[in-house]
Amino acid sequence: MSKKPAQKRFRLIFPAHLTDQPILYQLVRNFELILNIRQARVLPDQSGQVSVELQGSEDEIGRAVDFFLEQGIEVAEQDEELGWDPDACVDCGACLPLCAPGALYRLDASGRVTLDRSRCTLCGRCIEVCAYGAVWMES
Repeated sequence: MSKKPAQKRFRLIFPAHLTDQPILYQLVRNFELILNIRQARVLPDQSGQVSVELQGSEDEIGRAVDFFLEQGIEVAEQDEELGWDPDACVDCGACLPLCAPGALYRLDASGRVTLDRSRCTLCGRCIEVCAYGAVWMES
């Protein structure tokens, strides 16, 4: 029976001088990890953010985090989840245009807003615009 690989999410903040470097390529090439880029906002000569999910052994994930830190990349583990209270949601839709991955969407038949957590990148933009407290970050 093989051990299930660890799976962790991280937000990586790249300083401006590294945004044109092949850092994620080096990760894929040099580490025994599966990399899933969940969201990226990177522009040349500006700092950038990339939300990633790494899958592999705990040791290899630890080595990858050390690699990022050695490169000068800020690393924050994302162990939280988006909290959602459908009863507090008034279906105003203010969050919908801000949710690039489509984790928050309107159900066709009822028009209700709902959340698909598997698509959420934990960017937090929906929290900023929800005046009703229907979404929040929870650990």
